[in-house]
Amino acid sequence: MKRKSDSGNKKPFQRKTTELVFDPQKRIEFLTGFHKRKQHRRKVAQGEMQRKVKEETKRIRAEAKDKMRNLYHSYKPIPELTEEDKADHQEDEYDTENVTVKVVELSTRDLAKKNNWIGENHGAVKEDEESELDEATDDDEMEEQELGVIPGMEAGRREKG
Repeated sequence: MKRKSDSGNKKPFQRKTTELVFDPQKRIEFLTGFHKRKQHRRKVAQGEMQRKVKEETKRIRAEAKDKMRNLYHSYKPIPELTEEDKADHQEDEYDTENVTVKVVELSTRDLAKKNNWIGENHGAVKEDEESELDEATDDDEMEEQELGVIPGMEAGRREKG
């Protein structure tokens, strides 16, 4: 007999039954698939990381190129005036009743020549290698004196011979 509801007017309640089917091939695929799926995720993530690294290097190169371009334009030398323009702009003289005013345009090169303290930086030229070696030995001696090492009493191993 089938179960009916309490009131008897409704259709009987039917449970849905699930049917279990055992398939050994699908079971093996599921159990061994963990490793495969993990490897696939790793491969996809690695490809994504490589793509991101390439984009980042492209971005960095583009930024460096832009910075160098801007740096080049910011330090671009101003073209020198022609000799006629220099003569015209170099000295202007104004005479008034009691005073004579002379306006002179100065450049850093002129000041560098006169004062020898403004201009392009140039490194000091070393004399020769012998003086460098002497300086190096003097530096070693100074370091030993600073450390309080007495000559002949250095801490070190002696070779047996």
